[in-house]
Amino acid sequence: APHPAPQPFDQTQGKPEPLVPKPPQPPLRERLWRSLLSERTLQALLFLGIFLLFVAAISFVVWGWKDFSAPVRVAIPFGFTALFFALGQVVRTKTRLDRSALALSAIAALLIPIDSYTIYANYGNPPAGWEQFWLVTSLACLAVYVFAALQIQSRFFGYITGVAAGSAVLALLERLTDVSRDWYSAAISILAVMFILLGTWLARHPRPGRWRVFSEPFLQLALWIPAALMPLTLGLRLVTRDTYDALHYAMSVNWFIGAFLFGWGAVHHRSRSLGILAAIALPVSVYMAQGALFERTG
Repeated sequence: APHPAPQPFDQTQGKPEPLVPKPPQPPLRERLWRSLLSERTLQALLFLGIFLLFVAAISFVVWGWKDFSAPVRVAIPFGFTALFFALGQVVRTKTRLDRSALALSAIAALLIPIDSYTIYANYGNPPAGWEQFWLVTSLACLAVYVFAALQIQSRFFGYITGVAAGSAVLALLERLTDVSRDWYSAAISILAVMFILLGTWLARHPRPGRWRVFSEPFLQLALWIPAALMPLTLGLRLVTRDTYDALHYAMSVNWFIGAFLFGWGAVHHRSRSLGILAAIALPVSVYMAQGALFERTG
């Protein structure tokens, strides 16, 4: 057999690699400024400033609230809301502290119900007209949260948009109808169906644009709502009622809707746990509905 050709000798083999000198350590002043201007330090200072602002606001309300007129009382929380929204926008556009900007905007969003209550407390006649206050506050929060979610593109605002939508549905029922409050949970379950339809449509839309931010929060809320309402209404039914009334009917609706929502979640997320929950919830809902039907028909 022919011998392999000899390999050329590499003269670089066996020689030690040249040592690369370490870069000189920056001076102490520069290192100090780097640590002070780091993202973690700036976030800590930012949250400390937020805490101090809240402490100052609470102190003002406790000790100096009665010394001011109604317009000033209303202007103070609105001023804090506008300040936090503006700070969040500045931090978001001028720095890379996205989480801090989101925290500032979230605080401003959560102050909106307080702003509405301040108007209600100073210009209304509590507790009269609380249905109108609830409805107006829910609609105002819903509009602001939708706008903020589209501008900020944060899922947090998608979740609180869903909460505001649920509050608006309950406020509309309280203000415009005379149905029993036992049916309110069933209305929220129907809202969960709307969430899953809208979230699925946004997820499959070829060009959803900025509205895509609502897709995942709505799909998650559609599963969380029945997970909370089903055991809650069942417990209330077993503990507080012995008759087949509106609470029993609403409980049956919640379990029936929950079974199909869990079934969708099992297929969408490929979750065996959700599939088991759906398989349990559907016969339970049918059993509850049959009980009510047999009682009504004798």
